[in-house]
Amino acid sequence: MIDALNLLIKQALLKKNEYTHLVFISGSCYPIKNVKSIHETLVQSPTYEFVKYIDMRESPEHYLKQITKKWFNEPVIKFSQPGSSHLLSPYFLEKAARALLNKLKLKNQWNENMVPYYGSTWCALTTDCCQYIMDFQDENPWYREMNKYTFAPDEHFYHTIIGNSEFAASSTGAQPFAGRGLWRLANFHIIDESLSKWFTVDDWEAVASSDKFFVRKVRSLDGTELVDQINRELLI
Repeated sequence: MIDALNLLIKQALLKKNEYTHLVFISGSCYPIKNVKSIHETLVQSPTYEFVKYIDMRESPEHYLKQITKKWFNEPVIKFSQPGSSHLLSPYFLEKAARALLNKLKLKNQWNENMVPYYGSTWCALTTDCCQYIMDFQDENPWYREMNKYTFAPDEHFYHTIIGNSEFAASSTGAQPFAGRGLWRLANFHIIDESLSKWFTVDDWEAVASSDKFFVRKVRSLDGTELVDQINRELLI
């Protein structure tokens, strides 16, 4: 995920003089405010980072373990062909090996000079901040290596860089820890507490009354009616 985001940032920075912010969204996000409202919010805050995060050390039993323990969620061995489910297939054996490695709870060496911060991937960062993020990675290759086997790095990799930099002072920034739940740290999105809910037209009242800019998650399978109503009543 970080590799993909890095590539997108690099491409966007080629035209950084044309933008105030880079906004991180996915294909499951849909706007619930018109373009003018979103644009005005961003251009009126040209040096502000719209990103919330919490200090992971405030949750040693959960969030901190995402960086202090090694997680093997990505294939250690890459296969060029789709894997077989056969018990003796290389694909199955590799998957079983990762499951065993995860059970071993191997310790991940985290640089204690870096305060670990956690938040939502979906944020809006200035081009200056994004340039700093890219430069930091180039100048500190140990940081990427330290995060190689962490859990869901897209939810702490950039946040930690920002939180330990001068950009923290001009960001939404560190929030009081109020319990587990990534939905608490949503920046521009209305997100269900379950994080897995797909919004439909049955959720219209919650969507229409929200002060957020996007709803997440929406899909064509069961969200077409909701999207049509958003287009008619909110994006005008």
